Parts: sequence; structure tokens; C-alpha cells
Amino acid sequence: MQKEVIEEQQTVDVPVTHEEVVIERRAIDNELSNSSISDEETIHIPVSEEQVQVSKHTVTTGEVSAYKRNVEETQHVEETLKREEAHVDTTGHVNIASDDTASSID
Repeated sequence: MQKEVIEEQQTVDVPVTHEEVVIERRAIDNELSNSSISDEETIHIPVSEEQVQVSKHTVTTGEVSAYKRNVEETQHVEETLKREEAHVDTTGHVNIASDDTASSID
């Protein structure tokens, strides 16, 4: 039994998400505000994104077992068979040998 290692290049589309900060300025008709103007006002907005990390590892996907078994089947075969038959001519002057004696038939 042999096994074959097959390599194939694959291109896979992976959806990833990232955040964007959008700052909009809108005109307001000079509404009164109770807040004073300050240079020290800072707003922290966390921004994140998804990153793709590709790694590969071997996994077992199946198992192959091999064994022998005896299978009996019947096949239809046509063939010409030959056999030999002995024909003894008992007429005329023929010597016939038996176990211990030879006699001649006339």
C-alpha cells in the first residue's frame, strides 16, 4: 500500500472588520453653552481591527485499513477437453498380456 502527499495552493477570502473614527462638525446657530473653552480637553476613542493569522497544522482526516478475505465464486468456462481411450482389437493374431501369462487369440 502506498500513500501520496498532494499539495495544493488555496486562496481563501477571510472577512475582517476594523473600526474607523469619524468626526463630523455641524454648524449650530450660536446656542449658549455652560462649558468653558479649555486646551486640555482630550477624548480617547479606542480603535481596533481584526487581523488574519495563518497557521497550518496536520489533522487526521481518515484511516485506511487493509485485510484479506477468501471469496468463492463460480465461473462459466467453455473449453474443448481431450481424453484418450484404448481400443483393443481382439480379432486376428493378437498377443494379450495379463498378470502373469501371455496368450494369443486366433
